[in-house]
Amino acid sequence: MRSLDVACICQNEEEVLPWMLRACETLLPALRTVVLVDGGSTDNTLDVIQSWKHRVPIALFRHPFDNFMAQKNRALEKCTADWIVLADSDMTWTSNLRDEIVNGSFDSAPFWDVPLYYTVVDAYHYETSSARVGISTRFCKNVGARYVRPIHEYLCWPGEEKPADRMAMDREDWESIRRNGRLGATTRVAFFERTLNKSDDALRAKCARYEPFAELSTKAGIYMVKDRDRLMNERNRLVAAGQYAPLPDQYKALVIEGA
Repeated sequence: MRSLDVACICQNEEEVLPWMLRACETLLPALRTVVLVDGGSTDNTLDVIQSWKHRVPIALFRHPFDNFMAQKNRALEKCTADWIVLADSDMTWTSNLRDEIVNGSFDSAPFWDVPLYYTVVDAYHYETSSARVGISTRFCKNVGARYVRPIHEYLCWPGEEKPADRMAMDREDWESIRRNGRLGATTRVAFFERTLNKSDDALRAKCARYEPFAELSTKAGIYMVKDRDRLMNERNRLVAAGQYAPLPDQYKALVIEGA
């Protein structure tokens, strides 16, 4: 059986981490390890992790957060399974992911892009204000790939980046997994980012964590304002305007609702 690891970083994610860990549970028995790198949580995140260790195999590592690229690479370095699910702590996926990987549906390429739905209100509704169905590389064969760029990071084929330049934001040639048939795309599975399902305090905390990277983000063409109420206001605006819709029927029955 093909084995799976989950690579994820976390910091003060007590509200949402149980959703992600519940999704990890659906990967059993192919799941080898949930590799978590904590950046210095001061809430109950570590207690949540401890409470899940009897349900899923977890390897917890702690390293002060410096940037997203470096922290995610620390998680990747600890993965030993055949395939790696590239998760965020507020992310879930369709319950068929394990079977699709284990049954060989994705053997034709080492990296895979999937639809990424930004949910609002609950796990079954997604944002429609600006066509918020993204495409994201969310699982890959364990070939030694690593992230580059300190924010808005993306994967690079092993050996095709210069270590001294990893903090740069303007190296388009780094998107090497998109060449030479390395990247596949599928709608057989989907991922869901549940950021906007967080509480007001958790949304403010997330905005605060991103503030030091606002200038770099803008340099990369993704404008980021230093406003800790930004995500909370965005969620409230979407709800008030009714700018959300039910997930497509093909995914509704595959939603992993929660812990």
